[in-house]
Amino acid sequence: MATMTGGAAPTSAGNARRMMEASGGGSSSPSSGVTPLSGEITPPSGVSATDIAAAIAAAVSAATKPLSTTLQTVLAGQNTATAQAAADKITQQTNWIKMGQSILDQYGIGALGAKYIDMIQNQGYDNSTALLALQSTPEWKQRFPANEIRAKQGLPVLDPATYLATEEAYKAVMIDAGLSPSVYNDTSRLGDLMAKDVSPAELKQRTDAAYSALYEKDPFVIRELQSRFGMTPGDMVLQMTDPTVAAPIIAQKVKSALIGAEADRQGLSVGIGQADMLAAQGVTQSQAQNVFGQIGQEGQFTQNLPGDTSGALTQQQLLDASFNGGDALSQLNRVRGARIAQFNEGGQMAQDAKGIVGLGSAATP
Repeated sequence: MATMTGGAAPTSAGNARRMMEASGGGSSSPSSGVTPLSGEITPPSGVSATDIAAAIAAAVSAATKPLSTTLQTVLAGQNTATAQAAADKITQQTNWIKMGQSILDQYGIGALGAKYIDMIQNQGYDNSTALLALQSTPEWKQRFPANEIRAKQGLPVLDPATYLATEEAYKAVMIDAGLSPSVYNDTSRLGDLMAKDVSPAELKQRTDAAYSALYEKDPFVIRELQSRFGMTPGDMVLQMTDPTVAAPIIAQKVKSALIGAEADRQGLSVGIGQADMLAAQGVTQSQAQNVFGQIGQEGQFTQNLPGDTSGALTQQQLLDASFNGGDALSQLNRVRGARIAQFNEGGQMAQDAKGIVGLGSAATP
């Protein structure tokens, strides 16, 4: 680049302006001006066209630099805000997912987490709306079965916190009553109680009443249940509290124990198989009480007495005669008739067995 005497090449907008003024009229120098035919600018003496171009470029750059800087600042600000908004959204969704999964795990339906996450990340739900939407899923309804029944019965639907608290209250009562974990951890069973609007206080009253009935009213039944079937007090309370909840096998054992208790009360021994058979035949505790009372009075027919030629019956034959009739009843009637005949004749049996229960004594004046 050519240089000017006594100074540097023009690089500023001001220098460029002065150079332009020098090139256009107003100057007496015959070496500068505009060529009439071409319209080209003739630079002043000592200033090249390159110098002029450089000066113009510098002026344009100086004028547009503030705008460029401003534009870059604006664009950078927009990018930063967008990035920050995206980061904030991700953070919020992450927090919602952690909180929602924790709640679902607490409810015992953590498997719904996948649906919950999809609602948050892909469907535009917030945490509250997603949890509300999950209540219509089969998994949610299975976990909180009582609510649907309560709604149909016109009872208020329980929110999850109240529902869970009621379950825990039921469990405390059942654990105190000695019920097994398979009972108090069964959410369907607990749901049945809530569907019937049974309060924990009412459940407590029922279990207490069951214990009172079992331990104070009939100790024979308790002994039979425990010795024959190994049933725990909790099993008994479950049966006494709600027969529709107890398993059929427990109900059958209780019926069998009631029959065995009546036999025990009369000093008779009835095997589990015999008691189960009578229970299966529909024999009630009241019927068993009457029959075993009669058998107890006929116990002498199981003994071979001195001078007795009628023979003796087994306890099983007496049971068969009383409950089934048939041949056993015929044998009982035969033995009974023979002994009554011997008694009326004053035979050796009557003389040697004074005071035999049910026979009296022929030698009595």
